Amino acid sequence: MTHSNDNKEYLSLNFLENPNAVALITNSSQVTFKSLSRLVKNAANKLLNAGVSNNCNCAIISENNIDFIISVIALWKIGTVPVPLNIRLTNQELNNQIKFTDCAYVLIHKEIKSKFSFETGTTVIEIPFYDSVQPIDSDHEIELNFDKNSLILFTSGSSDKPKAVVFTFGNFHSSALQTYKLSGARQNDTWLASLPLYHIGGFMIFIRALFNRSTLLLPGPLTNESLTTFINEHNPSFISFVSTQLLRITSAKTAPNSKLKALFIGGGPIEKNMLLEAIKLGWPIIKVYGSTETCSMVSALDLRKKLIKLDSAGKAIQDNSITILGKNKGEVLIEGLSVANGYYKEESQNLINGKFHSNDYGFIDEDGYLFIEGRIDDIIISGGENINANEITNTLLENILIADVYTFGVKDKQWGQSVACAVVPAKTGLNENMIRDYLKSKIASYKIPKNIYIIKSIPKTALGKVRKEELLKMLSLY
Repeated sequence: MTHSNDNKEYLSLNFLENPNAVALITNSSQVTFKSLSRLVKNAANKLLNAGVSNNCNCAIISENNIDFIISVIALWKIGTVPVPLNIRLTNQELNNQIKFTDCAYVLIHKEIKSKFSFETGTTVIEIPFYDSVQPIDSDHEIELNFDKNSLILFTSGSSDKPKAVVFTFGNFHSSALQTYKLSGARQNDTWLASLPLYHIGGFMIFIRALFNRSTLLLPGPLTNESLTTFINEHNPSFISFVSTQLLRITSAKTAPNSKLKALFIGGGPIEKNMLLEAIKLGWPIIKVYGSTETCSMVSALDLRKKLIKLDSAGKAIQDNSITILGKNKGEVLIEGLSVANGYYKEESQNLINGKFHSNDYGFIDEDGYLFIEGRIDDIIISGGENINANEITNTLLENILIADVYTFGVKDKQWGQSVACAVVPAKTGLNENMIRDYLKSKIASYKIPKNIYIIKSIPKTALGKVRKEELLKMLSLY
């Protein structure tokens, strides 16, 4: 419930409003809101005893599990800002991010603690840690002021150096409300934590469940098997997938669970035929667009209602404004209460006067639908011609012999840049000549890649974004 005090808005989390309702479901247990309240208070007491104080930053290194959830809420209770870190990073990368965000304390799950070592001066606290301590008080309510920092989260860093985005509770509240209105979510719904909690797409699943006092389903490891099992056993109301996860269910001809209200699809480009196949199987899809800086989704294409403009990113969700920098096509600018105020210790050209400069290139059509044609840096300028890498990628993905593609520009002495692409075959026998012959009837000759690299897989982040630097190193181009 939201309140106002001294002209400041805040959200009150009272876990005893409905104490016997189920807050969390894991592989081995169900946790009511009453039990969650006790666990959070115990964890907060342990953190205070360890020296963690308010108005500081505290790193969390953990898989998707109940301990991650309890740690975040306990840190909020004592006024500390959580900094979830990607467990797939190298030891050095983790230490760099801990140092950059001024985290004197690190909460790390006991199951992965042995994989990492930390620099001198960092206090490491092992989780879970809440079974052997007593509650600090009988207070079951947590006040989350809208203007107070709630989280620091690193961008996925698919190509450039990751930035640390600073969120407020107001950002979370606005984003959650927008999603409820879009999807028709109710308090008795269940939300599947189907994406990593250390990415914004996963973290906002947790927020949507928590702020609505709904049930969060925690399947543990995000393998296809564990997700499928959890979906079959617990029949979630809402699921969020990226394109690689959607591909698995369409390839397996998997039908949706009976109580599913919506499957949110985002995290990058989605191939139209894949969407149509999923819809044919009965999946109630909402295609969404957003980023870390926008607190996840800011536009949506609700395909549960009608099939229209499948190539688009839909329309701006309520309370967001999306405009284009330029006359017809250009950079996508986003404004709204869910847009973060800035980056930690960094001035950036991306967040200016409340507008997020997305670095996405696109346009808005006459009906108000947003179309994303790629990243600004995906525009390849070769011999004075502007070539859209996304157009080439999408054309190649229409070929049934091709499973995955990434198109990019490389330096060229004669042309400035030339077009290159990495291709993952769907079947054996595919070669460069076959790819070029296929493209000749589809696109102009100057757009056909000069260099084609046939590889086994394209390195991507957990949210399906291409790790460009890693790919270029694989191809000996970096």
